[in-house]
Amino acid sequence: MKTIHYLLFVVAVLLAALISLLFYDFVYSNKAEQRTLDYIQAEMSSRNAEQMHELKQLAHDSESIHAAANGASYLKTMIAEFHAEYQRLPTSLRDLNLAPDWTPSSRIKTVTIDDSGAVTIVIDNAHSNGTLVYVPGIHQSQFVEWQCSTPDIRDIGRHLPTCEYTGR
Repeated sequence: MKTIHYLLFVVAVLLAALISLLFYDFVYSNKAEQRTLDYIQAEMSSRNAEQMHELKQLAHDSESIHAAANGASYLKTMIAEFHAEYQRLPTSLRDLNLAPDWTPSSRIKTVTIDDSGAVTIVIDNAHSNGTLVYVPGIHQSQFVEWQCSTPDIRDIGRHLPTCEYTGR
């Protein structure tokens, strides 16, 4: 009889140990799964934050570049009218009756017109920077086209497909 009690006691202890091991494994595996899920979530949040930052920068760049392009369009019209009236290109903003510090937007730092009539627009604000240069092409005293280029905006084609990156 003592042997049976002893065997029952051993079985109960082994059963209790097995239940404890199963409970420990369940709790530990849940914690390990939770740590893994937390790690994955942290990585995804970090990647999402990086992607959001890149998208915000792209939006800022696009807004600034389009503000510069819109200002250039305004100037190209004024330059064409000036050329039609005086048979020469303006050499400054003053020739177009604009203030020397005129800019089409707060996103634009400076706008200049050089002796050949080329328009240079410098973007320099809290979010974006770069330079757009518009060079007029004149054929038989008539405007033919404007060439847009930039020495420092590598992804200009993404924003202005007709503008060429000339930097290295």
